[in-house]
Amino acid sequence: NIIFPITINPSLTVYSLGRIEYERGGYHSEKSIYPLGFKSVREHNSIFKLGERARYTCEIIDGGPKPLFRVTSSEDIEHPIVKESATACWIIICNKINEINPIKRQVVTISGPERFGLSDPDIVKLIQGMPNAEKCTKYITKSQKLICHELFFI
Repeated sequence: NIIFPITINPSLTVYSLGRIEYERGGYHSEKSIYPLGFKSVREHNSIFKLGERARYTCEIIDGGPKPLFRVTSSEDIEHPIVKESATACWIIICNKINEINPIKRQVVTISGPERFGLSDPDIVKLIQGMPNAEKCTKYITKSQKLICHELFFI
C-alpha cells in the first residue's frame, strides 16, 4: 500500500492514483494510462496576479468513452477548466498567464501530462503496477528505474 500524499517535488504533490479503467479504450494509449480519479496539486504562476503563485488541482474525471481532464485554480474554484486532454487545460492556464505578463510569448507550449504529474517516472511506474494496468491493451509498458521521491509504502 502507498501512503499519500506523494511529494514529487516542491511544486507537485499526488493525492490519488485513481483506478485503471481498462474496459474503455479511451482511458489509455500506447504512451499513457489515464486512471479515473487521479488527483494531483501543482503550484504554478497565478492567472490573475503577476509574480504570485497559485495551487492548481489536476484531476482525471469520467468523460464517458474518454477521460476528461479538470484543472481548478485555487484563485477561481468556481470556474474549473475541463478539456479532453491535460495539455489543453494547461495551455489555457498558460495563455491566461501570458495575457497578464507585460512581456508576451509568441507561442505558449506546455506538457499537460508533465504538469499533472503523469509523466513523472515514479508515478508512471506506480500506475503500471496498479490492478488492471496489464489489461490496457494499447499501452506499451515503460521500463524505468524507480527514483522514489520520498515514496513510502506500508
